[in-house]
Amino acid sequence: MLDGAADPELFPRLLESGLKHRCLFDAKISGALAQASPHIVALKHPNGFTDWLLTQGWGKSYGIY
Repeated sequence: MLDGAADPELFPRLLESGLKHRCLFDAKISGALAQASPHIVALKHPNGFTDWLLTQGWGKSYGIY
């Protein structure tokens, strides 16, 4: 689970990653709120986003993984 509000780079990188993900908010929400919302992500390795998350995001409270 990732917290989109933790870093403004997180959501755009997730969108570019090609990984499956889903917002935890059930309703359709605006772009800004979607970016700051929590997401469930199916992390895979090797993947550039997963590598970035584990190297650059470790210890920064980006989520639970």
